Amino acid sequence: MKRYFLFGPDATENTGGEQKVLLVGEVDAKQIGEWKAKYPLGIYQVVSESGHVVYFRNPNRNEVNCALQKMKQPLDPIIELASLTVLGGSTEAQTNDTMFLGILNKIKEKLDGQRAVLVDL
Repeated sequence: MKRYFLFGPDATENTGGEQKVLLVGEVDAKQIGEWKAKYPLGIYQVVSESGHVVYFRNPNRNEVNCALQKMKQPLDPIIELASLTVLGGSTEAQTNDTMFLGILNKIKEKLDGQRAVLVDL
């Protein structure tokens, strides 16, 4: 379920009878389509509780390896991965420490990769 946030009367768009409230930094479907075509590993968005959205592309193994090599402080690899894969969205969410820490927690899940099952044979 996608949540929408209200930031004022200028932040709404009429979608045929229902009112959709735009997120701060939200891009249109055309831009998302262009990113999907350009990045075959996929893209994703992270939405802060305050309604700011930032878009990222899924990292490849070289980018994850590069991020993990930056391990001087616990957040360094995640910050590096975010900087390597950010596509656009709310600049405030990328500079506000509180929002950015929330975003980093979601990006950390990308370092874990896709879930797999280990089966002993």
